[in-house]
Amino acid sequence: MAGKMVSCVAVHAALVTFLLVSTFVIADDNTPVPGDSSQISNWFQNNVKPFQQRKGSLDSELVQAEEGVKIIKVNINGGGDFTTITDAIKSIPAGNTKRVIVHIGHGVYKEKLKIERTQPFVTLQGNPQSMPILTYDGTAAKYGTVNSASLIVESDYFVAANLIIQNSAPRPHGQSGAQATALRISGDKAAFFNCKIKGYQDTVCDDKGNHFFKDCYIEGTVDFIFGSGTSIYLNTQLYLLGRGNEISFITAHARDFPSENTGYSFIHCHINGTGHGTYLGRAWRARPRVVFSYTDMSSGVNPLGWSNNIHPERDSTVFFAENKCTGPGADPAKRAKFAKQLSDAEAKLFLSLGFIKGSSWLLPPPNISCLKSNPSSRTSTPPPSDHRPLIPLRWLPKIHRRKIESKAEGARPRKPVGDGGERDFFVELGGDCNITLSPDNYQDIIIMKKQRKQKKIIKDRDSEDWCFECKDGGKLMICDYRDCLKVYHPECVGKDDSFMENEEPWNCNRHSCLICQNTAKFYCVCCPNAVCGCCIGEVEFAPVKGKKGFCDNCLELLLLAEQIADYDTDGEKVDFNDRETYEGLFKEYWDIIKGREGLTVDNVYSADAQLKKRGRCSDSVRIGKAKECKKLIISERAMKKKKVSKAIEFIGWGSIPLIKFLTSIGKDATKQLSQYDVESIISGYIQEKNLFHPKKKRRILCDPMLYSLFRRKSVDKNQIYSLLDIHFVANLEQSEDDESEDEDEIILGEKKNKNITAAFKKQKTLSSSRTCQEEEVNRTMKESGFASIVAENIKLVYLRKSLVERLLKQPESFDCKVVGSFVRTKTDPADYQRHTSHQLLQVRGIKKNASEVLLQVSNMPIDLHITMLSDCDFTKEECEDLQQMVENGLLKKPTVVELEQKARSLHEDITKHWIEMELVKLQKSIDRANEKGWRAEYPFME
Repeated sequence: MAGKMVSCVAVHAALVTFLLVSTFVIADDNTPVPGDSSQISNWFQNNVKPFQQRKGSLDSELVQAEEGVKIIKVNINGGGDFTTITDAIKSIPAGNTKRVIVHIGHGVYKEKLKIERTQPFVTLQGNPQSMPILTYDGTAAKYGTVNSASLIVESDYFVAANLIIQNSAPRPHGQSGAQATALRISGDKAAFFNCKIKGYQDTVCDDKGNHFFKDCYIEGTVDFIFGSGTSIYLNTQLYLLGRGNEISFITAHARDFPSENTGYSFIHCHINGTGHGTYLGRAWRARPRVVFSYTDMSSGVNPLGWSNNIHPERDSTVFFAENKCTGPGADPAKRAKFAKQLSDAEAKLFLSLGFIKGSSWLLPPPNISCLKSNPSSRTSTPPPSDHRPLIPLRWLPKIHRRKIESKAEGARPRKPVGDGGERDFFVELGGDCNITLSPDNYQDIIIMKKQRKQKKIIKDRDSEDWCFECKDGGKLMICDYRDCLKVYHPECVGKDDSFMENEEPWNCNRHSCLICQNTAKFYCVCCPNAVCGCCIGEVEFAPVKGKKGFCDNCLELLLLAEQIADYDTDGEKVDFNDRETYEGLFKEYWDIIKGREGLTVDNVYSADAQLKKRGRCSDSVRIGKAKECKKLIISERAMKKKKVSKAIEFIGWGSIPLIKFLTSIGKDATKQLSQYDVESIISGYIQEKNLFHPKKKRRILCDPMLYSLFRRKSVDKNQIYSLLDIHFVANLEQSEDDESEDEDEIILGEKKNKNITAAFKKQKTLSSSRTCQEEEVNRTMKESGFASIVAENIKLVYLRKSLVERLLKQPESFDCKVVGSFVRTKTDPADYQRHTSHQLLQVRGIKKNASEVLLQVSNMPIDLHITMLSDCDFTKEECEDLQQMVENGLLKKPTVVELEQKARSLHEDITKHWIEMELVKLQKSIDRANEKGWRAEYPFME
């Protein structure tokens, strides 16, 4: 009997326990996503229940966080708690334990966002009908690939819903450092719902941790989903942005060891777009794991499907698989041999939430309706009154407000109650609805209205932080013209440092016309150039938005900057990613100012179209450089400012200050030197004396010797050549000859019977006296042109594998010799459009680590190991393919100067290597001849 009673008690206790536990719903980690796409919503609702039904099965810290939700509203137009997402994120304390939902209003938020690891339980949410855009233009060259992301999330339990996350950097064209990530998710247990993630190369860094993407859109070109994460992508569109023969990949999963339980699972996704021949994934590391199930694949998918990344040894270690995919790009018969087709049982692991351990953390997206609340009125409620009802003055129609101001009888000012914080004014309504205003309050109301309309500008607070001429920081002075906020270095506008100490008012050149000095009507947003309405037809200037526009020089730089070009139109090398160069500072300034001025890239191209339509080679003043115009007419007024001073005395071929300078440093000045030779001598002197500015590397501090020559305390190292013009008799004679042709205008054109051309050299800044660009005699035309892509030229800079291996033994010069040269490697076997087995590629960069050296080459998304190079001569067909790549714009055409410099640096190494190879061939020929002779003489030896 006792045994039965114990048994009953045990059964009763078990029943109670069951009833208690049964009140909680546990998400199912084992139920796979059904093959019917119409059942996705039902599957999600049945397996991912709301928080209130799941408390017993979720992580304890997540339960605690979800029970105390805090909402922060961000609106770029005001009306929220913050106007920037950055400020909202900063308000979340470290060690946060509560769910913080940051609701983001519609708009474009150009911010580089990062949620730290110490800020868990953060949700970023927008409205699905008007999704906010989170954007930035970071690149690998500036931040590194993974840190270039517009949104970086390192915290756990992150949620994003109804957002557009993008990186607005330009599309890469094979150049190093152009990768631009839109999203990096490095935290664990993160979910993304209805998000659009846009970019080109390396769009999403699915770095590490368990992640869930549902109803999303992701676009890109190369490796646009990469990392070591463990993620499910459900009902997500993958849009291919590849073009032409560009090789592209969707995934690059990083997994090195079998013990790593990571991978990407794509379920019911859709692959389409403009790309062709795109691989589903490549073996970036030794053991990647990627599975596509129930996915619709367009013809843009490469028939092979997967790439071993030119590592045949990885064929046996990769896990690239598909399960019941459809579409023209999903033919299993054409797949790579190492790709797998999974059965339902094998695919189950990748079709359920157990793959990301979702039952303990995954919740549905927050409901947008729960965020809607009664909008808090910024207008205070009128205080109670025993008189007639009071209403705020600004509530009244305009016609009534004018009536009040005209009558000025019977109003009652009240200080508002609540969170208004500022005075408000209420008027009393009479029984017949006549509104009166008392005279003693009328003046206060008028003053208040004027203060609200007026936006007070404080120059010291609101002025810019960069010199408007050189775009660099430092000791700056502000323009005194009205509300102008432009600042300048004194030396950039022809002033010395003492000018900043006096109180003399000074206006910058932005407010006067470049031609007639009258008040300017149109101004360049990137430099002090400005013109009036009468003179705008005489200069190459393109208005784009009201009074704002671009001068020709700035427009050319903007076009190069937006394309991240390596060379300008004259073939000179430029680097827009190096902040030590003017081009780098110019690009950074443009990125900042274009949003403030309300300009976009479309405005740049619109301005370019205007100037092309007008004709850049017309009889007008070029504010920038002269490019290829055969005739350039400059007004007499402008040329008067650039006449060579006749006060300088000459001895023979050069000026007295120049001859004295050369003699004092031990140079022979009896023989005539060219302007370029003198520039080299001065550059060597600067290096020897270490006269560089401690902060501005391009600035030269003149010692007494250089001051006697240039009459300046400091000069820009790029202006040394032009500053030497006035010290050469040849330049003076040329200038006088030109001036005598016409007193009103000077035509600079091509000289017959001479191998020189007069052109304008690009300058960084203009002086405060609006000095036009100084005339300069350039090198021969062949040096400023482009080199022909022919076998004879390529041989001069072609490196075999054995030669690269030899150069590797010289680490101090390896980079400078190899970068810019050409190498030969095998073509992609899946590229059916190529008819050669090998291709010529130009080395763009070197990537080194502890174990190996990789070459970054043009028009190839992967880095090449030295062992992948060819040790044979290239063929004529391969050279023709290289020429075609240049014509198609896939490879920058090298200039004569660049090719000549590279050939000079490699000539000795290539020649020695060639001699050694010929000696080896000769020795082999001798050995074969000897062997034949032995056989003829001693036939019994055979």
